[in-house]
Amino acid sequence: MARLTATGLSFSYPATAGRIEALRAVDADILCIALGNPKQEHFIAANRERLGAPVLIGIGGTVDLLVGERRRAPRWVQRAGFEWVFRAIQEPRRLGRRYARDIFVFLPRAARFIVAAWPLKKGRGLPPVTPGDDGLVTVDLEGLARLSMVGLGDLAGVMREARETAATLRLDGVGPALRGDLERFAPPGARRAISSSP
Repeated sequence: MARLTATGLSFSYPATAGRIEALRAVDADILCIALGNPKQEHFIAANRERLGAPVLIGIGGTVDLLVGERRRAPRWVQRAGFEWVFRAIQEPRRLGRRYARDIFVFLPRAARFIVAAWPLKKGRGLPPVTPGDDGLVTVDLEGLARLSMVGLGDLAGVMREARETAATLRLDGVGPALRGDLERFAPPGARRAISSSP
């Protein structure tokens, strides 16, 4: 059975190096950042490598909803995918301009991401992993052109296991297309493992 431990840290933005080290010391699998948009996104982008968590989530206004500061949209609005409109109506000064700007920034980027990730639908899963006696975990990716999203998820699991056992992960035989996929979509540890592979 999976064990869940919740830990909370509070600090002002921007965070000091000591606060970032405190966050890293938690050794979280999932780190939720609630600084509000766009501060939390900037914080995550600037500190992703230093935080060391495989999954970083900006939860922004979720805390306001949980403590009852803001109301959720009616169920039918949520199902239709327009809760953001309901929130903009609740807080037009704070959210209206931001949502308008986000639409113009987000849509082109989302389209580029979808086009870039499309080939991963046809990729393959992660090949067998070879743990060595010397603390080295090797994944041989020779001849693998693409890794599927499931394969990327498997890689994140292998990375977590390597980290928990203080092993070193090495990705061998990474071709150019796969290298691009890993640099774009995989957690930071995977990128470090590629650069150290022969």
